[in-house]
Amino acid sequence: MFCMRRSKKWHSRIASIVSFAILLASKSACMAATDPGMDLRYDITFDSASALAGKKFHWAAMPVNIQYNSCTVTGCSASIENSVLRGIDFWQNNAAIFGEIQTQFAASGDIAVTYKVSPGGNVIASCGATVGQYTSGGYVLMRPLTLTIYTNFSGFSVTDAQYQFVSAHEMGHCLGLWSHSPQEGDLMYAYLTNNIAYSARDVNTLRYLYSQASDVGSYPPQSGSNLSSDIKVIGTIESTPLLNH
Repeated sequence: MFCMRRSKKWHSRIASIVSFAILLASKSACMAATDPGMDLRYDITFDSASALAGKKFHWAAMPVNIQYNSCTVTGCSASIENSVLRGIDFWQNNAAIFGEIQTQFAASGDIAVTYKVSPGGNVIASCGATVGQYTSGGYVLMRPLTLTIYTNFSGFSVTDAQYQFVSAHEMGHCLGLWSHSPQEGDLMYAYLTNNIAYSARDVNTLRYLYSQASDVGSYPPQSGSNLSSDIKVIGTIESTPLLNH
């Protein structure tokens, strides 16, 4: 009888330990994602020839604040702005799908949306940032990152539906998807399309990115005038431009 009572207590303790281990494992699974492989996602690192090449960036805290600046340059229209705003809203509207991403409009932001007249060529939009470096060697992107939408193109035009894709695509860059997808149909495809939907590869890539440690941080000041003495500006970085075919 003694052995039986001891066995029951021992089994109870084992069950408690196993239950606790399962709980920890389930929490870890929520915080980390298995790499689905490059057939099912695309690159999550900076692809530019800068000090950040090969490194990963994502926002450490949610929501990501978006400062929207109205379009006042040549080529603006209410329909273009409405399309751009719908593209920006794409991310919050699909927050339940992407999981980790939450965005909101704010008076001052982590990402500032601006408009400029096209400088020529076939560049349609980009995401850019000032890059800082701690004396200890770590890198940061200075807030706000700048999402630039171009207007008044020479030799081609961009439809309202395409502007919606453009702004959703560039938001993807500013949220950490700095590389382009080589596959048409993905939101982060390198060329202008009418697609305003996410693919399974987009979801896999974003979830995998946000499950990894970020190699690059972000720094609070919105200009370089109040920098910590521990940080110096070392240059700028810009996503590979979204191009017209």
